[in-house]
Amino acid sequence: MGNIGRGRQPARLRRTVLRREQGPSARPGRHPGLVDAGARHRGATRPALPLPPALRDPPRPGRGHRPRGRHQPDQAWSKGDVPDWLPSKPADGSADPRDQCTPDKTAGAPFHDVAANWPPEVKNRRSTAGAIEWAKEQPGLNEKRWWRRCLEFSARVYGWTAAGVGSAITHYHQMPDNMKHPGSRDIPAGALMYWETSNPHGHVSVYLGDGMIISSDVARPGYVDVIPASDIESKWGGRYVGWAPPYFPQGA
Repeated sequence: MGNIGRGRQPARLRRTVLRREQGPSARPGRHPGLVDAGARHRGATRPALPLPPALRDPPRPGRGHRPRGRHQPDQAWSKGDVPDWLPSKPADGSADPRDQCTPDKTAGAPFHDVAANWPPEVKNRRSTAGAIEWAKEQPGLNEKRWWRRCLEFSARVYGWTAAGVGSAITHYHQMPDNMKHPGSRDIPAGALMYWETSNPHGHVSVYLGDGMIISSDVARPGYVDVIPASDIESKWGGRYVGWAPPYFPQGA
């Protein structure tokens, strides 16, 4: 025991390690299946254990191989059907929600005027008519102060000093669902129009009617001008998202 206390093992423990063994290399007199580790150095070889069938012949990816699991690339909907997790197409002919995540197929199409019918929650410091009149006067001031401040300018059109939201596209996404009109090109004068652009903040402008908007940066960086609404697509390559009423619940 004194040797163990000094960190050395007894000769019996150093010499013998019991290992699982099958076959003729097991020594006589020992428990079946247990051998001296030193047998490896006396010419004994460890037997090759049989592999499970799954490892002997694993499936090879290729033609006819279908990965197991929930995500399979050749579901029925890839042939034109609709997956179960998408909402069904509305029977009343309204906008198909499945088209809201697809590229705008109407890019470049004209915008048409419709009557304004804002929800009762829409309350601003200027009326719609007063806001449009004020907006049309701003290009004549020739003020270079609106660089990347399209949302702030749109809020000022309606008498607010700020919209209370960080970006144009966020302002649209925070709109109540009943106020969003995704992809619609039938727009009432005074509505807010939204685009996705190369800038992650997107772009917003106020629709003035007759296909025209009051917008910052497009014609002249930093200035506001009255331009065709189609210029955002044709000159900036923006993707039209839709329109919403001039609703500024966090306006200040």
